Amino acid sequence: MTVLLRAEGQADRSASADAEGVARFGDLPVGAYVIVVQADGFRSVQQSVGLTSGQAQLESFRLRCTAPAPSVV
Repeated sequence: MTVLLRAEGQADRSASADAEGVARFGDLPVGAYVIVVQADGFRSVQQSVGLTSGQAQLESFRLRCTAPAPSVV
């Protein structure tokens, strides 16, 4: 699973989630961000968050499986 962190005027940051599904980003400036979670076989999910000074923040996401392609027999 890959987690992208986007902020206007900054380069995207990315991190791979560990075995428990946790991705960490450190030393982030205060501001508004969009978190995008992507995983093979699942629909991407995104959420806007705001960070303030000295704040640690935990966000949880529920991923949905992509529908299997219909088969023709």
